[in-house]
Amino acid sequence: MIEKAALVIHPVRMRILGLLAGQRMTTKQLSEALPDVPQATLYRQIKTLLKGRALEVVEERTVNGITESTYATVSGAARFDRKEFAAIPAEDHLRYFGVFLGIQMVDAQGYFRQRGYDTTREGMTYFRASLLLTDAEARALRLDLLDLMKRYTFGPGRGRRTRSVAVSSVPQTRKGVSS
Repeated sequence: MIEKAALVIHPVRMRILGLLAGQRMTTKQLSEALPDVPQATLYRQIKTLLKGRALEVVEERTVNGITESTYATVSGAARFDRKEFAAIPAEDHLRYFGVFLGIQMVDAQGYFRQRGYDTTREGMTYFRASLLLTDAEARALRLDLLDLMKRYTFGPGRGRRTRSVAVSSVPQTRKGVSS
């Protein structure tokens, strides 16, 4: 089976998992939500996520003689615990971080290219803050952010749409330490 990091930290697969966070969708719905992803690529990436057990089929129905599957994420399958995250080699972290930033850019491009976007009404923002924190305070901030994300995790509902929220906390390089 494909390693978890290689499975989920992929430009298209991360976008699929993001769309399926807290909701169920068919391939048709995923295709409509990801119009820039060729259909063959979408099917291939869904198959990879199914094989890697990050996605599951939660419903099947026949439409015009064709079986249509509805997908959902497998709870916790795309999350890394501290040990798993710490075990990722530096060169892989750098590559994965680039994918992470690239996906945010794709989401922002789609948002700003649409007509009538309204950053205030829709709550769109981006910012960067430099905080002076001890390692213990940085760990507490991380846990607080995770708790905050859980507090704002809702299922599908009227007026709700997926919002991509990305957080990175990167300590400044220690003085006197070279690579």
